[in-house]
Amino acid sequence: MKHGKMKKVVKDKLFLGAMLLCLVLLTTVATATIMNRNSNKDGGQYLDLDSSTEEVVDGTKENNELVNNDLTNDTTGGQVANEDPSEEETRDQQVADGEETTQLSSDESPAQQVDGNQVQALNLSFTNESTMQWPIQGNILRDFCMDETIYHATLEQYKVSPEIIIQGEVDAQVVAPVDAQVMAVGANEEIGTYITLNLGNEYRVVLGQLKNVTVEQGQYVTAGTVVGAINTPTKYYSVEGPSLYFQLLNGEVPLDPVDFIQ
Repeated sequence: MKHGKMKKVVKDKLFLGAMLLCLVLLTTVATATIMNRNSNKDGGQYLDLDSSTEEVVDGTKENNELVNNDLTNDTTGGQVANEDPSEEETRDQQVADGEETTQLSSDESPAQQVDGNQVQALNLSFTNESTMQWPIQGNILRDFCMDETIYHATLEQYKVSPEIIIQGEVDAQVVAPVDAQVMAVGANEEIGTYITLNLGNEYRVVLGQLKNVTVEQGQYVTAGTVVGAINTPTKYYSVEGPSLYFQLLNGEVPLDPVDFIQ
């Protein structure tokens, strides 16, 4: 009997021990599961927070880039953006070529290239009230006179004088007495090399006994522009010596140049 009771007691204790062990294992597993779930939930929150932070940072960077681009455009040429691309391209090409192009307005005349300088086409309107300057400084060797005859020293005869003869020196510079356009550059036996200047309104000036003429037909010259130099006299002025032939005409009518000299 005693042996049977002991055996039963041992079985009961083993059963209780097994039950207790199972309970401990179930409790451990449940606790671990709960802790793992809590850990996942907390980790998900942290991941969402990091993701939001990254999005905020990225958004801030994009906004900063937009602001910087706007500031750059405002600083370097907000006005350029409004220009015609073709005009901007043309200007860039001109700058690249080292050219500065000046366009004339519709009421301006084209310029002429003379000895590397541009001379604007002149509005020639000489009148009876206009004035001139001396084409050369010197004494008047023979006056203008159309009312009566005067003595011509080289020719040794009396004749009218439709021009004045101004004393000069060989190589002395001769200038245009007034704004004009060169009508002709020529030569003849009496007055040698000469130029004819158109003053406008049918007024003309003839300058003779020249050399080293610096102008050409069609060219515009302003008052004071060098047009040539005094040459040795022709045989018609050998007694007078080096001198300038200076004639002023209105149509075919000779006028006294001195009356128009300032």
